[in-house]
Amino acid sequence: MNKKGIIILLLIILGIVGFKFILQNKAAQGELVPVENAETALSEALKSGKPTFLEFTSDSCPACRTAKPWIEEFYQTYNEEVNFIVADVDKGGLSLAHQLGVRVVPTFVYYDKTGNVAEALEGYPATDSKKFLEDKIKALLE
Repeated sequence: MNKKGIIILLLIILGIVGFKFILQNKAAQGELVPVENAETALSEALKSGKPTFLEFTSDSCPACRTAKPWIEEFYQTYNEEVNFIVADVDKGGLSLAHQLGVRVVPTFVYYDKTGNVAEALEGYPATDSKKFLEDKIKALLE
């Protein structure tokens, strides 16, 4: 391999490592980021005895981008009491989406404290969507 090829390879490796570092740093700062392995994250969350909010999303989905700041706000408010999992179907959530029969994004799945599905919602209502989604989270805590 010539010198130019080695430099390109090193730059690619540095880019990948840098991206992973940024994601880990965001998670460490308390930001909600998509999980790399949605199946494992869900399995661990359901064992915790806390309710779980699971969102299937995609960066290419306009509705998902609209909901993103809401979900982040819910996470900041309720993360002590509720597990939050964001499964990006383009990155690490497609397998779990298939397992659960998810057909569209966004899809929101609400699990109760015992790990049973309390409700699943494909898309979100056109009116007062943020309040609707948050009310479902609050209902898990009752």
